[in-house]
Order: sequence, then C-alpha cells, then structure tokens
Amino acid sequence: MKTDQRSYDIIASEYYDPRAHPTCHNFNQLSRIYLERWIREPWVHRNVLEIGAGNSSVAAILYARGYQLDGLEITDSSAPMLAHSERWADYGALLNIADARSLNRKDASVALLVSSLGDAYNLPDVWKEISRVLAPGGEVLFTIPSFQWAARFRDGRSPAQNPHEAEFELRDGRLITVPSLILPLDKQIEMMESAGLMIVNFESLGVEALPPYARSPKIDVFFSDVSSLVWGFKAIRQRHPLPASVR
Repeated sequence: MKTDQRSYDIIASEYYDPRAHPTCHNFNQLSRIYLERWIREPWVHRNVLEIGAGNSSVAAILYARGYQLDGLEITDSSAPMLAHSERWADYGALLNIADARSLNRKDASVALLVSSLGDAYNLPDVWKEISRVLAPGGEVLFTIPSFQWAARFRDGRSPAQNPHEAEFELRDGRLITVPSLILPLDKQIEMMESAGLMIVNFESLGVEALPPYARSPKIDVFFSDVSSLVWGFKAIRQRHPLPASVR
C-alpha cells in the first residue's frame, strides 16, 4: 500500500479543524495525552525525529513546557500537512519533506522517533526503516487508532470500501480516502517486533479520557462495552535482535 500524498495534500487545509473533522480532533487529543506521559522531564536536547507529523505534537508539548526545539526534526511526506508546523522553525526545529519508507537519515542516528496516529504508513517496510535509523537502545513512541474502534466503525460501511482506508468528507462535499492500516493487537506487535523493536509499554485510551463536550458521534460505537479509541506504544530498538529463526 502506498501513501496517497495527493489525498493528504487535499485534506491538509481542514484536517485540524475540530468542527469539520471532530473525530480527527478527538484522536489527536488522545494521542497527545499518551505522548505527554512519555516525553519525560527534565528534557535534554537529543536527536529526535517526528515522522508523518503534520502539526507537530512533540513541538507543541515541548513548547508548552518552555523548551527550545533544537535537536527536533519534523517530517511529513505532504508539504501542505507539514506547513502546519512551520511556526516551530522559529524555535529551533528543523522541517523536512520525507516519506516514512525513506527517512534520509544515517543508520543508528536517531535517539527518539515519534509517530502520532501513524496508521497511514503502518507497514512492515516502514518499521524496518524506523529500526534502521534508531540507535541501539533508541526509543519509539507510536500511536494509532485502535483496532476495536476501526473494526466496529468500518463494519457499517459499504462492502465496496477498502477496510484499510479512512474516508474524509470535506466542507465542499467531496469524499477523500487515505490509507489507514489498523491491525489486531497481536499482528501490530508482531510487525514491530519483527523489525527488531521490543515493546516496553502499551496503553489503550478510551472515551473516558476525553472531555465530555465536543466528542465526535463517530467514536460512539461501543455502547455498553469498554471503549478503546487510541493505542499507544513505547518500544526500544534492541541491541541484540531476536534470531531470525524465532521471529
């Protein structure tokens, strides 16, 4: 599956509008909650890479804490999406256009890699590239919509629709689809571990973590069941990967 950059270019101007796309807004809120917990204090400038960033979560978190952004590189394959982060360059961040499958980084050159809501490029080749650029012992913070939410929400769509795509209805009525590969938890873990990563934290965030107002009706798919909307993972690149025979 190839990321449809043109589609993200089209939706970029309104992607972060909470009135036009409240579901995206809710998911971004939950993703930010998880990342804030694991971007620990005190912050020391490190070699940090945020991929598929759009409006950078890492920059916003660090800026709110009073830090300069030296050492942070913010990337996205879509220039209009990356434009949401242009203001962070004034505080020391470096902005670059980069596809998640080719990060233009040397081997083992990144101490921390962050991917917020990375379902658009949640592919084995991307995880191998992430592992390649991470230094041994380097960390990944990754969030994605939960499989439980995606399976319930997408079950009600037309059978003709690709289950690995998300659909956006723009203000002008156009329907735009973008890749959204969301796997069951065991398959997600298997893909990350096969790339040489070890998961050291997993958390599922549900509707109860959101404020009671401004909740998208599209997240209301659980009825009386416990809700699971966004998954958060912290993983470390292993210094001694598992033998190929046991992957």
